[in-house]
This record gives sequence, C-alpha cells and structure tokens, in this order.
Amino acid sequence: PTRHYEYKAFGVLENFPPDLPADLYMNLNYRRMGWIC
Repeated sequence: PTRHYEYKAFGVLENFPPDLPADLYMNLNYRRMGWIC
C-alpha cells in the first residue's frame, strides 16, 4: 500500500470504535481494497 493510502486508512480508523483491533481493521480494509483495484 502507498503512504497516501496508509494515511487515509488511519484517518478512517479514527471514526471506528476504539475497541476495534487495528490489525483486524487493516486486514479487512486491505482485502476490500483488493476488490476495488
């Protein structure tokens, strides 16, 4: 992933519940990006 994408991902992560594991979110977000691209 590009640095720009990482920044965007963390920006969205702030809107998620604090109890959501960052690793889980990044994993799901990465897989979703695979479908988009």
